[in-house]
Amino acid sequence: MTDAPFFYKEVEGDFILRAKVSHDFVSTYDACVLLALENEKLWAKACFEYTDLGTHSVVTVMTNERSDDANGVDVDGDEVWLQLSRKDNLFAIHYSLDGKEFKMARLCHLPMQKKIKVGLEAQSPTGDGGSRRFSNVSLELRSLEDIRNGN
Repeated sequence: MTDAPFFYKEVEGDFILRAKVSHDFVSTYDACVLLALENEKLWAKACFEYTDLGTHSVVTVMTNERSDDANGVDVDGDEVWLQLSRKDNLFAIHYSLDGKEFKMARLCHLPMQKKIKVGLEAQSPTGDGGSRRFSNVSLELRSLEDIRNGN
């Protein structure tokens, strides 16, 4: 995680980070990532990843000392909308195929400080990089009305 390019802004409190993402899916674990980072031991990320199963999948990783890694829905095609949001110490990851209707991929409690780094990461841990596209990026410093449904 620490070797990947990370473009971020420090934010305080609740937020909603959203982007339409796509990439070339060359090497296993290549991904476009939305990341909320307190430090190397406490973070949350939403990925559109080329999995070790050969699929294009919405993958979530939540880390509190130890990481978990959960492959979610497989996506036909090479683009998806990702959303990462915070409401107090609840972190939610949603995805959308059309940028309008968002479905929950993950909801987790993480005890992060109020001020953290939030942004975009391009990962290629087993490869040599590649093209990563982030468009329609927005960062709103507000709470979701309903953290479960993404609105």
